[in-house]
Parts: sequence; structure tokens; C-alpha cells
Amino acid sequence: MPGIVSRVSDSPRREPPGESSPVRARNRRSYRGGMSTAPTVAVVIPARDDAQLLARCLAALAEQTRTPDEIIVVDDGSHDDTARTVRAFDARIVRLDGDGIPAASAAGYDATSTRFICRLDADCVPPPEWIAEMLAVLEACPEAVAVSGG
Repeated sequence: MPGIVSRVSDSPRREPPGESSPVRARNRRSYRGGMSTAPTVAVVIPARDDAQLLARCLAALAEQTRTPDEIIVVDDGSHDDTARTVRAFDARIVRLDGDGIPAASAAGYDATSTRFICRLDADCVPPPEWIAEMLAVLEACPEAVAVSGG
């Protein structure tokens, strides 16, 4: 299964006061009595007329052992129920007018401020450990800027 993880920045994501995702809360880890936040990660999925396949992809992301802090689906001019599917899974949607996969991917990267970004095609069904494994490689090799796995 194709996938790319890119290191975006070393700064943590800043959330507006009072806003905290239940997914982010689930990923927090406690160390020696204090709270430390695990590295933030978003999944970016470009899609065009992929509602049915996208539903399988988003369902698989909900079952990750390390859930993403944010899921961004870039709807690149779909004419089907892609937007409705995105909303059903409580993912974030970015809309384009049919600019193509590279532009859709870039728009998704620009829409997040997480430390890491996992890129996934709408027709992919990642195994439950996909995000955890990608993050483990990046954390073990801080000089790496990208990891690809399939």
C-alpha cells in the first residue's frame, strides 16, 4: 500500500483555547506525573469521486493503534457523495476544483500544522499499525524527512 510520511516542522500544533479533539486527548501520554503530548500527526487524503472507497479508508484510519490527530480529505471537484462521506467520519474537508492529485496533496499539507503528515490514497486501507510504524521510523531517525511504506 503506498504511503508517504513527511516531517513538516519541529513545533507542536497550537490549538485555540478550549478546543481539544477527543482523538488528540486519546494520544496524550503521561510521563512521571506530568502530561506530555506525543508528536502530532495528520493524514492527508486527496480524493475525487471516491466516496465508497474513501469510506473504507476512513474506517481503517479509525481503527489505527495510533490514531491521527487530524484527517484532512481534499475533495478535488467530486460529483459523488465524497463530501458527505468525509462529514460522516468527522474528518476535515478542503475543496478544490479538479486541480489534480499533486495540487490536492499540497493543499492538504498546507491545511495542517501537525509535526508529521501521512499521505494516503482514498482507495487504500491501511493496516492498524500503519501510523504507529511510520512515526516510529521518523522518531528513530530524526534526520529523515520522509518515509515511504507499502
